[in-house]
Amino acid sequence: MALRINIAKNLLTALQVKQAKPKEKEYLLGDGGNLFVRIRPNGSKYFEVIVRINSKKRRIF
Repeated sequence: MALRINIAKNLLTALQVKQAKPKEKEYLLGDGGNLFVRIRPNGSKYFEVIVRINSKKRRIF
C-alpha cells in the first residue's frame, strides 16, 4: 500500500485566518492540501484536517 501525502500549495497564514469574515452559510478556507478552517455564520473558526481512510473521507477536528 502506497502512502500519498498532499503537499499544501497555498499555505494558510495567520493573517488570512484572522481576516476571514463570517457569511450567511458556513464555508471552508483551504490551503490546497488537507488543512481547512471552517468559518461559521456566528464567527467561530475551527481547524480541521480531511483525510481518506479506506476510500472514505474522514474529518479530524
